Amino acid sequence: MPEQPSAHLLHLIKLARKRARPDPRHTNSLGLRAPITSYVDVCTRHEFEKVQVPRAQAKGWPAHIDFDGLPARVQTLKSDLDRISLNPSASSFYSELKSDIDKKGKASVTSAGAQFALFERSQPGYYGERGSSIIHHCLLATYPPSSFDLDIIFPLTSTEFTQNVLLPETATRLIMDDMDADYEDAIKTLRASGKYGVTMFPSLEVDDVVDKILASDTRERLFNQEDEDWVDPDAKEAKRQKTEEKVKGKGKAKAKSNRMDTSSPPPMSDDRPRPVPRPRPVQRGKPATEMKSTPLAAVSETDSEDSSSDSELELPAAMRMQKPTAVAPAVAPKLKYMDIDSD
Repeated sequence: MPEQPSAHLLHLIKLARKRARPDPRHTNSLGLRAPITSYVDVCTRHEFEKVQVPRAQAKGWPAHIDFDGLPARVQTLKSDLDRISLNPSASSFYSELKSDIDKKGKASVTSAGAQFALFERSQPGYYGERGSSIIHHCLLATYPPSSFDLDIIFPLTSTEFTQNVLLPETATRLIMDDMDADYEDAIKTLRASGKYGVTMFPSLEVDDVVDKILASDTRERLFNQEDEDWVDPDAKEAKRQKTEEKVKGKGKAKAKSNRMDTSSPPPMSDDRPRPVPRPRPVQRGKPATEMKSTPLAAVSETDSEDSSSDSELELPAAMRMQKPTAVAPAVAPKLKYMDIDSD
């Protein structure tokens, strides 16, 4: 174990113990066994603090940082950061980034593939991921995106200027104060200690320092808003009246459009073309029902031929295919002769 294990290493060991089970051995009666995913982070962190931390301490890089007091230290650098916001060319980070954009184009420099290179240049050195998160939230509270003049920080946006210029400038000045170094040496330390800081001080899922910054920034914004309302109540009343007028105007326009929609449509002109009536089909011959009801004896041969030909045209196909049934010939009724007596 390292001489002074960090709180992060002790936390990882505690988590691994919860997932382990007893596994005594001849050489270690207190041995434990756990899945490899449970202790791989412990081994990596243990090796780092046992080998890399002593080397970093030999270079003057700290193993412990007072993150609780970091927001107050960032606030003391406001005057320097104000000068950079008004004159970005005074920052070496801005000049370097602008030169790359002029040569390669902004789309190439800020693309997804180039994000790693931007991260390497803008990370805060040995302050690590946690320090980067705290510094970034402090800068957002002090310099909201609307506070920048986009013509001055061109070709960067407000977010890019805060992340890639103000953040490393803040970390450089913190390193100057920590190591009593000048600006150029502090930038060298910033670049050299970046990997050490990422491993030594990773970001936390729940950071109390960041929560305090967010809460303080919210209270300050609400207080400033209340001051503005109290100082100029006439402006507030004028703004309220203007809003009401806009709402009334929109209501009148909507009601007018509804009246126009619900009104009766205009009468149709008599000049419009009339639809042409569809002619009814003309039936040829007599229907099949009438042919069945006609006595066969009353039809002559000529008429029967004509009617049969006409009926074949009118009958459906299924009926035309049927074989004709035999029809008994008509028999004349027998007359009963009576003898009439002559006078």
